[in-house]
Amino acid sequence: MPSTPAPRLSRINLPRMILWLASLVVAVGGYLLMTISNTREAAIYTAGTADYPKLFATQSGSTIGGLLIAVGVLGALLALTSMALTWKPRVATEAEAAPEAELDAAEAELDDEELRATPR
Repeated sequence: MPSTPAPRLSRINLPRMILWLASLVVAVGGYLLMTISNTREAAIYTAGTADYPKLFATQSGSTIGGLLIAVGVLGALLALTSMALTWKPRVATEAEAAPEAELDAAEAELDDEELRATPR
């Protein structure tokens, strides 16, 4: 069993990365659709025309855009939740743990000396 840590690329969770990317793309696409539809709807209102099919289409575009934004945010929250549930703190290697063991031994030795030096 090798004592070296796994390479960085082998620790990347590809499905989670795809979920992050898809959430971002869906939210940005929804924002663009909603903004474009709202602009067209405002143009119809300011023109004062009674073009109901265009008005209904722009209202539908705004609604769908808002729903896409919500789906994108929900996907990002799911990705964040899955990261929080599967997160593991980095395990200290032997080289990092050795100085702590030496410090613990030194502390114990100092405590013993203090106990011996205390008058009774």
